[in-house]
Amino acid sequence: MSVTITEHGNRLLVVVHHSRVDGENYILSALTDGQYFKDGIHDLEIDLENVEYINSLGISELVTINRKFLDVRPQGVNFRLLNVDRRVNAILELVEIENIADIHPRAES
Repeated sequence: MSVTITEHGNRLLVVVHHSRVDGENYILSALTDGQYFKDGIHDLEIDLENVEYINSLGISELVTINRKFLDVRPQGVNFRLLNVDRRVNAILELVEIENIADIHPRAES
């Protein structure tokens, strides 16, 4: 499986196990299949620790996820991207993804 989803009350943690977010829509599919787009979710965290590449289709997937939560909860969710690689972070900053999600860069070792 490309993602693991854990629900803790009104918080979802999505851990991506794939190295690319590039239009395969596995994050969106897993959230849809698990029927997680519901009003009771207030916090969404997507852990991108394993992700080293994102393209425009991957960015579109993140925007679509945000929109789907807005459809069921008008105030949206607290959307956080965790452990973001510096190269992925540079791309996300270019498209101003921080307008919909907080970005937490990966700790450099």
